Amino acid sequence: MKVVIHLKELVNSKKAVFFDVDDTLYSQFALTKAALDAVLKLSDTFPYEQAYFRIGQHSERLSLAGNLLQASPHSEQSRGMREQRFIDALAEFGISISEVQGAEIQRHYIQLQGQMKLFEGAEELLEKLLAKDYVVGIITNGNEEHQWKKIRTLGLERYIPEDRIFISAAVGYTKPDPRIFQFANERTETAPQNCLYIGDSWQKDIAGARAAGWSAIWFNPLVAASESSYEPYGVVSSFAELKQLLM
Repeated sequence: MKVVIHLKELVNSKKAVFFDVDDTLYSQFALTKAALDAVLKLSDTFPYEQAYFRIGQHSERLSLAGNLLQASPHSEQSRGMREQRFIDALAEFGISISEVQGAEIQRHYIQLQGQMKLFEGAEELLEKLLAKDYVVGIITNGNEEHQWKKIRTLGLERYIPEDRIFISAAVGYTKPDPRIFQFANERTETAPQNCLYIGDSWQKDIAGARAAGWSAIWFNPLVAASESSYEPYGVVSSFAELKQLLM
C-alpha cells in the first residue's frame, strides 16, 4: 500500500501519539485465523479477511443487543456472544458450525492470546517516540480486565505508563465518541491539535479521532475500504511505513 507522506512536517509537529491496540499494535486477525484453522481446517482459498471483518461486525451487533460492551469476558452472556459471532459470520460463507465448534474456536482463540506479540517494528517505534519526548499513550475499546491482559501480555506497560492508557469501560465513553479522546486530552494535559491517533478501524479510530480535532493515521494492513468522508493524514500497512511517516 502506498504511504501518504505529503504531510510529514505536520505529523512531526505533534507532541502526543496515541495508539489503538487490537490490529494496530498486534494482529488480532492472525489469532482469529489460527483459531479457525485449528478447529475447521479451512481451505487456502477461504476468504479469511472477509470473514474476519464479518466476525467483528457480528461481535459488535451481539454486544450492543446484549448490552455487553463493558461486560466481563468471563460472564456467561459474553462467552455466548463470542461463540455466536463465529456461527453467524461463517454461515454467510456457507459454513455451518455447531455451538460446540463455536466454543472450541473461542477456546483456541483465548489460548492464542497468551502468545500474542507486537507487530514487527512496534517496539522500535515506541522507543524512538519516547526518546523524542512525545507523550505516548493508548486509547482502546473493550472490557477493562480483558484489555489490560492484552496490554500486559504485549509488554506495553514497559513503554506506556498506566495514567496514559485509556480503556473505554473504565473511561465511560467508547470510540468513536470524541469524548474518550477529549478525556485523554484532559488527563494528559495535551491539546487536540497536538495529538495524533493511530488505529485500524476507519469508523472508530479515524472518524472518532478527527471528530475530536485530532490528526489520525490509518493503520490498514488488511487493505480495508474507507467508510466515511474523513481524511486521515496518512495510511500505512506496517510499522516500517509508519516509522517512515513519523520519523
